[in-house]
Amino acid sequence: MFRSKEKWMNSMQKEQKNSTVKKISNIILLIVILLTLGLLILSTETPELEMNRKKVAPLNSDWMVSYRNTVVTNFTLPYDIDLDPGETYTIQRKITEEDFPYSIMRLRSSMMDIRVTVGEEVIFDYNITDTFSGFHLPYPSSWQLVRLPVQENLGKVLKITFTSPTKEFAGYLNPILIGEGEALIMDVIYENRINLVVAILISLLSLAAFTVVFWVKDPSVRKQITHLASFGLVCGIWIFSESTLLQ
Repeated sequence: MFRSKEKWMNSMQKEQKNSTVKKISNIILLIVILLTLGLLILSTETPELEMNRKKVAPLNSDWMVSYRNTVVTNFTLPYDIDLDPGETYTIQRKITEEDFPYSIMRLRSSMMDIRVTVGEEVIFDYNITDTFSGFHLPYPSSWQLVRLPVQENLGKVLKITFTSPTKEFAGYLNPILIGEGEALIMDVIYENRINLVVAILISLLSLAAFTVVFWVKDPSVRKQITHLASFGLVCGIWIFSESTLLQ
């Protein structure tokens, strides 16, 4: 009698485990399907997105670069100059209607100070060496939108000066885009679309796994699911935070 009862209990536990495995498998399958659909949707450019992308133009060629006692003409971005932390380097070019069809530049500050001048006038100054209550904040990387009054400054020289306190980014020159403000922002979102979808779906999968814990009675299985869900949620948040979208 006791053996039959034990067999019945074992069979019930086995059925519960099988049921839980099926539920988890269905949730994972649903997330995979959503991920696939999301990637397919984002890989297809809508007419609105295509129109926005037409309002963005690269501004990477025909720069003159000066650093130390060196001047290089016809310079193309991006590029990495071998400089020490704290050394200053400058790129410059004349403002023309052909090269500047829009009035907003998008610059990338990779842990660096940026100063933009037109002629002798400073129109933008970004400094990363900030402090808070006596503590130095971590050096940030961020997007910077700089409004450039093109028509009022035709023929003048545009200069962009960079300085980075880090060895990794000292001397580095990121690509530069020019366009309309909304189009430049949408371009950042488009560039990070895959990371965005992956981060959101991993987070959703992890949250769904947390709900599965309430259906599982086996403590060892609950512990494993909790650890896996916690790891997935941390990964999702990390992928989202490491993308350039939030910067």
